[in-house]
Parts: sequence; C-alpha cells; structure tokens
Amino acid sequence: MKKWAQRLLITLGLGLTLAVSSGTAYAATLPTDPFDGIPCTDKQVAKSTVCQTSNKGTDPLSTTGGVIHQVTQLVAIIAGSVAVIVIVVAGISYISANGDAEKIKKSKNAIIYSLVGLIVIIVGQALINFVISKV
Repeated sequence: MKKWAQRLLITLGLGLTLAVSSGTAYAATLPTDPFDGIPCTDKQVAKSTVCQTSNKGTDPLSTTGGVIHQVTQLVAIIAGSVAVIVIVVAGISYISANGDAEKIKKSKNAIIYSLVGLIVIIVGQALINFVISKV
C-alpha cells in the first residue's frame, strides 16, 4: 500500500480526535446566559437561550443529538469506511503478492496502520460521547 494512503488514514484518525475534542471543549467553555436562574415567565427572559433550550429539552450544539455529535459521527463513519477499504485492498495485495517480500511487507504495514486508525477512531468516538454526555 502506498505511504500516502497510510499517512492519510492516520492523519484522518488523529485529526478527527483532535478537532472534535477541541470543538467540544470550546462548546463547554462558551459564556453562560445572563438570564440563567431567572424564571422564564418574563417576555425578555423567555427569549434567552436558556429558556428556549430548557423548553425544547436539548441543546442544539453539544447534546447527544446536537451538531457536534452528528458531525463527529459522520467523520468517524467516513474514516472507518476508508480504513476498512484499505484493509480489504491490502488483504488482496497480500494474497496476490506471490512471495514477493516487499509486497508482503507493504500489505502487512497497510493492514496494521489501518487497524491502528480504526482503534483511534473508536477511542476518539468514545471520548467524544463521554464528554458530550457530561456537558
């Protein structure tokens, strides 16, 4: 397997983990609503973010069904699909190597790097889900 594909897969996995975890951390540090703690009966207070999200029951950005969660799931699905495709292609290359030591080595490395990428994706998703559930 070509080195660029291996590097791409590793970069996608690590980039997903770093980008999403920093985005989630940023969302957790956003300023609070100045009307927090005040009953939502006043007209001006009822327009605040806290009242609107408490009425809907979800925060559209950082909850389980929020934008961050959906985007990270999409990226993880795409990166995981790429990793599986790389594993299949490397497996076919391994089978058709006909004893060529260089092809066998490249195929094994591609499979190993793809599996590492899948592990990074799974751990990243677990961390993201944990952080989102605590926010």
